[in-house]
Amino acid sequence: YLVGRDRMRAFLLLALAFSLQGFVVSAMSVHLLTMLEGLGLSAALAVGIGAMVGPSQVAGRLVEMLFGTELEPTTTAWVSATLMPLGFALLLVSGTTATLAGLFAIAYGVSMGLSSIVRGTVPLRLFGPAGYGAMLGKLSAPGLAIRAAAPVAFAVMVERAGLLPSTILLIVLSGAAALSLFALSRLAAALPAPK
Repeated sequence: YLVGRDRMRAFLLLALAFSLQGFVVSAMSVHLLTMLEGLGLSAALAVGIGAMVGPSQVAGRLVEMLFGTELEPTTTAWVSATLMPLGFALLLVSGTTATLAGLFAIAYGVSMGLSSIVRGTVPLRLFGPAGYGAMLGKLSAPGLAIRAAAPVAFAVMVERAGLLPSTILLIVLSGAAALSLFALSRLAAALPAPK
């Protein structure tokens, strides 16, 4: 398991990634349908696209359960996190194209579904089982306030800056989370394989 400065770096990278993802997911839990309509989709299509997110979460978890057992948890973390900014980028270029908006919902849903697994497996892999519950609490603490503020903060952003810049901000935040998790995977690469 990581020790010393590597352990602290890993903790900070993981807390940053979880907090940034938490902001994006919390904002979207409230504003997804409004955002889809604001980008040009009809209300009926926005609801249909939004309804694809849940099944995509389940599909992502199922694929991970069937095929991801041999992957390092940190690899699953950064690969799944990368799907989120890619999904938002597809959404920006989709306009009123239902197919690309549907691909956004799938990428976003799979990323969300896998992130719930990653939140448990990555800390265990990096820090070990001793004090696992306390470690999860410390990792979650910064993100709780951020998630609570995200829906209001995003609404203010959309009102003041507009939907396009606000969506670009979601790409930047989720991209930064993916980069943090990629850096974390480089730290974890030196760890021996779990027994």
